[in-house]
Formats: sequence, C-alpha cells, structure tokens
Amino acid sequence: MKIGLKGKIISAMLAIGALPLSLGMFFAYQQGTDQLETVIGASFEALSTETAGKIDMVVSEEIARHAQFVSNSLLISLVRDQLVTQNARYH
Repeated sequence: MKIGLKGKIISAMLAIGALPLSLGMFFAYQQGTDQLETVIGASFEALSTETAGKIDMVVSEEIARHAQFVSNSLLISLVRDQLVTQNARYH
C-alpha cells in the first residue's frame, strides 16, 4: 500500500498530537484520582470519628448502668440466694 505525501503528513500530525493528548489524559486521570482519594479519606475520617464517639457514649452508658446493678444490695442478695438454691439442688 502506497502512502502519498499528504497521507504521511496527516499520519505525522496525528502521531505528534497523540502523544501530548495521551500524556494530558494520563496526568488528568492521576490528578483526579488523587483528589478523589483525598476527599474520600477526609469523609471517611470524619465518619469514623463520629462513629467512635457514638460507640464510646453507648459503652459508657452501659458501664454506668451495669455499675448501678452491681452496687444494688437487694439484687446482690437475690442473686446469692438463687445461687445457694441452685447449688443445693445439684449437690
């Protein structure tokens, strides 16, 4: 297949234009990816901080609630009586 001067010039222009276009697209992709990672990372950090605060609050409330149960003398005596009754059944 014979390519004339016009075809060679067009091919050269396309080849010369394709390199900067490819490089530009690559760098735009890299920059976009980096920006997305930064934004997603910041959003995830904020979400995880908020979630950790909520979990801490729930755990603290549960600890306080269980501390009230443990310090209740009536509850302690009822549990001891129940344990004595169960031990008497099995022995």
